[in-house]
Amino acid sequence: MYTFIKEAHSGLAYLVLLGLAISAIYYFVFYSNKKALHPNNKTLALITLIVTHLQVVFGLILYFISPITKQAFNDFGAAMKSDMLRTYAVEHPLMMIVVVVLVTIAHKKVKTAAITNSSLGLAAPILFLVGLAAALAMVPWNAWLG
Repeated sequence: MYTFIKEAHSGLAYLVLLGLAISAIYYFVFYSNKKALHPNNKTLALITLIVTHLQVVFGLILYFISPITKQAFNDFGAAMKSDMLRTYAVEHPLMMIVVVVLVTIAHKKVKTAAITNSSLGLAAPILFLVGLAAALAMVPWNAWLG
């Protein structure tokens, strides 16, 4: 089960990063064109939201079954002195929760603009972009690509 969850979490990460990048660009274009959002234009934000939330579900499951986090919780004081253990036990999970919050707020802004048929403000694309930057900053690249 651990291997499946770990692989799913790693695979979904590609979709999350892609969704964040495409959403940021797509909604920046909408903002710059000052066009009203149609309800169909919220689909990308919804897909990004769903993939991101699914990623968090896999991440939370992984957090509690991973041997790395179990090792960190055995001696949390020592884990905070280890870059790798601190990253997996504290930094990565907290930052990714922040990313999910940013994506959720961005989706809400897109959804509201689409429902009211108004033009999209700058907040949603910036939130997607900041979410992308935060996710890229906290991906454990050495484990992911290695």
